Amino acid sequence: MLQIMGRATADPKLQESKTGKKYCKIPIAVNQRKKKNEEEVEDKAFFYDVLLFGKRAENAVKRVKKADLILAFGKPEVEAYLSKSKKEPKFSFSLLADNWQVFK
Repeated sequence: MLQIMGRATADPKLQESKTGKKYCKIPIAVNQRKKKNEEEVEDKAFFYDVLLFGKRAENAVKRVKKADLILAFGKPEVEAYLSKSKKEPKFSFSLLADNWQVFK
């Protein structure tokens, strides 16, 4: 089980799978602040897709807007792929959410 909290980078859109199951993705950015030295601080963002299914997805589409703070709990998934342009290795991180909350 993984817990993440971050800001939605876009409004979620309700979609339907080939089998007719409703789902949505909430793309979120999680910021990490790290000290470089005594005076400098470096901010780095990590991006995740929070995946919701069924009623949870329908509720998220109604309630979540870009820049809302999202807290989600669930199972992490990582997918490796090659970029289209340069054929470089890339990764996408998703969270199959069992539970979630939005903070306005």
